[in-house]
Amino acid sequence: MKIPPTHFREIDFVVVDELPVIQQEVLKSSTDLEYIKILIDGKIVGPCLQYKHYELWFHQVYKREQTQIKQKEVKEISFQLKSI
Repeated sequence: MKIPPTHFREIDFVVVDELPVIQQEVLKSSTDLEYIKILIDGKIVGPCLQYKHYELWFHQVYKREQTQIKQKEVKEISFQLKSI
């Protein structure tokens, strides 16, 4: 599930630690992302991703990976059913 952006001073972003756990895990293996930190009310918030980068990653990497996992599961179930 894609989460909505957080808005602060005209910046749309997501806080990585607030993403669903599965997305956090997949993000760990993505090496081409540029993380940012944002100073909000004297507190540093991060790691964060600009929302446009999160959306791009979500559609090009995460959704594709989840589709491949589901296809593999369907193949495994089909194989198990054939074995019965």
